[in-house]
Amino acid sequence: MCRGIISSKLIRLIAIFVIFLSVAGLSPYVAKAQQTGSVVDLALTPATRSINAGTSFDIVIQAQPNEQDVVGVDVYLDFNPAHLEIVSIAQGTTLNQMLQKTYDNTAGTLGYSAGTVAQPFPTTNFTIATVTFKAKNVSVSTVIAFYREPPRESLVTSGTAPVLRNTIGAAATILVPGQPTPSPATPPTGSPEPSPTPAPAPTPTQSPKPTATTPPTAPAPAPAPAQSPAPAPKPSPSPSPAITQAAKPSQTATASPSPTAKAEADSSEEGLN
Repeated sequence: MCRGIISSKLIRLIAIFVIFLSVAGLSPYVAKAQQTGSVVDLALTPATRSINAGTSFDIVIQAQPNEQDVVGVDVYLDFNPAHLEIVSIAQGTTLNQMLQKTYDNTAGTLGYSAGTVAQPFPTTNFTIATVTFKAKNVSVSTVIAFYREPPRESLVTSGTAPVLRNTIGAAATILVPGQPTPSPATPPTGSPEPSPTPAPAPTPTQSPKPTATTPPTAPAPAPAPAQSPAPAPKPSPSPSPAITQAAKPSQTATASPSPTAKAEADSSEEGLN
């Protein structure tokens, strides 16, 4: 809710300024602001440093316009509340209209917004604000980074166009006497993710309508060839049974009676008669 109110104030401030330029005949400044594109960087300086535990140190939030007019900024920082805490935030002198100055040492966040309607607008490096941190009693390397996602989105505006390009954070190495020196951390950097280019929608093509075709005429079936009657199988002649010749009875030779015996037989027959 607070973020929406602050953004509305910044937009309203810019709108008033654009109207003022138009009335005053200074529209070329607006045209210049809309020509260059996203070329402004935000940086924390110094980018790296070593501090003793329990001591305070300053981090400058710097704008690097690269010859681009700057009208307003929204800055959001994240830090580790177990390593650091914010003591104070001092406003810069270039953007003299401060719209937001908040921080939370429990969540580890900072929000700062400012703008200006006074021209000429800054086009070279300038200080947005100076933040005083205090290192806690822990031997560690820690980082401070810009946040770039809604609703805590770091922004730079020129006229009515956003012109923020890159962000460069800071790294601090906290030293505790009697403890090993931690390895230094690398300052975090960030660039806006390019918006995905939408793929061109394919042009619908009309499929050709199928041409009605006459179904092919089925060829007349070829007459089946006349089948020649198969010759009846000739019966195989049954073999005639073999004629078995009966064995001729053996003729037993009968002995002819001797003449003596025959005479005696005849005598006997005569006697009987």
